[in-house]
Order: sequence, then structure tokens, then C-alpha cells
Amino acid sequence: MSTAYFAQQENTVSVEQNENTMYRLGDAKTDSSSLKDPVIKPRSPRHLVSVAGMNNQIEVIKQKWNGVVVDYDDQEMTARLEDLTDPKNPDEIVVLSIEEIDKGDQALIQNGAVFLWHIGYRQGSRYPRERFSKISFRRLPKWTKEEIQDAEKLAKEYSDFFSINSAHDA
Repeated sequence: MSTAYFAQQENTVSVEQNENTMYRLGDAKTDSSSLKDPVIKPRSPRHLVSVAGMNNQIEVIKQKWNGVVVDYDDQEMTARLEDLTDPKNPDEIVVLSIEEIDKGDQALIQNGAVFLWHIGYRQGSRYPRERFSKISFRRLPKWTKEEIQDAEKLAKEYSDFFSINSAHDA
């Protein structure tokens, strides 16, 4: 394991790592305590390491479901799940604890509420692989009275159209 230490010499600050790599911080004419925009310049290009993206995590989703709340109480909810990963699988009925739901989504739990459930792995270069489960409820704006009236009018037109056409077929 290498140890890094800071040393101050002739108005420069150096970071020494192992004995082969030396970095110079700032300009030789500036005092290290007054640096506003420090410039780190490696003396040896073979020891450069990209630090961009070192904290990035990636998520690998292994299973996805589309769910609809069928029943609920203050402790748990029952939902019908549609498998989005393999649509050939039949729907499933599950009972989930309300504690599995994010606090911000718990107010959205009601009969007929739609949610997505993802299960997978999260990992990154600086993080160990861990399994995660995420349930998020769909947030759709409420319909206005005008939109409901327009939908009812359109439904009536369709109903009349199909009633007339089915009477002609008989």
C-alpha cells in the first residue's frame, strides 16, 4: 500500500506517492496558502489515473413488474403484478409491507394505483455490489371536470355508433 504525504518546498506544494511519482500543485511563484485555482501537473505521465466517474454507480435490473393495488390497509397492500421482464409469465398476486414503499409514495396507495417494481444490483468502482428493490408509484395529474365530460361524450358517441351498427347486423 502506498502512502501519500504533503511536503512544502520553495513555495510549492508537492504530493509524493511511492518514490517514482511527484505532483506539483500550483505555480512556483505562488504561495500554497493563497492558491485560488490550483493546477496539479504530474511529472510522470505513466501514473495518471482518471478520477472522473469514480463515484458513478450502475444499476443492473434483473426483474421488472408493473403492479396494480388490489387491496390495502395500514400495514400491508395486496397487488397484482404483470411481469415486464418475461411477459409470457402469468400475473401474480403479492402481499407487500407498507414499509417497503418510500414515504413519499405511501400517500399514493389506493385501490387501482399503478406502480413499477424493479429488482436488481447496484455497483460501482468504489462500491461493493448490493441488491436493491425499488417500488415507485405512477404520478399522473388529476383529470379536470372538462376532460371527464369530454371523455363521457366520446364514450356516448362510440356507444351510439356501435349500438346502431349492431342493430343493422341482426
